[in-house]
Amino acid sequence: MDNYDIAIIGAGPAGMTAAIYAARSGKSVAVLERTYAGGQMLTTETVENYPAAGKISGWELSENMKNQAQSLGARFIQSEVTDIRINDEYIDLISSAAELRAKYVIMAMGTERAKLNIAGEDEYTGKGVSKCATCDGAFFKGKSVAVIGGGNTAVEEAAYLSGMCDKVYIVHRRDTFRASASEVVKLEQCDNVVKVMKARPISIDGDGSRVTSLTVDKDGAPYSIEVSGVFVSIGSRPVSDLIKYVDTDKDGYIITDADMRTSQPRIYAAGDVTSKRVRQIVTACSDGAIAAESICRGAY
Repeated sequence: MDNYDIAIIGAGPAGMTAAIYAARSGKSVAVLERTYAGGQMLTTETVENYPAAGKISGWELSENMKNQAQSLGARFIQSEVTDIRINDEYIDLISSAAELRAKYVIMAMGTERAKLNIAGEDEYTGKGVSKCATCDGAFFKGKSVAVIGGGNTAVEEAAYLSGMCDKVYIVHRRDTFRASASEVVKLEQCDNVVKVMKARPISIDGDGSRVTSLTVDKDGAPYSIEVSGVFVSIGSRPVSDLIKYVDTDKDGYIITDADMRTSQPRIYAAGDVTSKRVRQIVTACSDGAIAAESICRGAY
């Protein structure tokens, strides 16, 4: 069984930044990722709000982060961690491809937005279908878009998009929003937001390269809305069951302190899997840096 100073579960921006900082401090680092390094960055066609990077594809930014971490000595392992065993000195990680142990673990598994599971959703992801208004809203300046959902996130994103888009349709299956009253009041003040209530999305339609419309079932009949973008905001969840080993908030996100420590000694958390308000690439990187520096500063 290979031994490491720090094992990082997840190779999104939080995990890879943690790997960079830990490796630069001279620690042996293993990064375990179930799919490909980058996390949700890989589904982002263009990133424009990462400082100093300018306009860059999510794939390219992911590759840059991975290459930098590897050049410093971090080892990347494509494997899903299925369980951990906490011992007095080490934490054993059991995965589909390897077993290893580390003195410290950083959980950076990220989250995934719930899917609509309708026609066109997968086909047009990155071509008009998005799960992050803050990330992609600027691409739809002056255009019409739809936001799917009725909770706080959906209402907040609709209000945010109203400041740059020509028209924003917010589609919700119920007749009232689930969002807090204060957020609904803010939405009501946006005169270019159209509420499409008691409606269920049926399909996201396009011309093969970009989204052109959204079809919903309203009052038992299909209704087409001409839009250039569809923002899916019907909830998200932490990716891994490993969060059962640490304390979480009511929504299932890991609770940390300012140093990214969890309730379990020697286990830290970083990125979107943690309980926080803003989930962006740059905030995930910040979390990863803090987690790695906290371990290195406190343990050695």
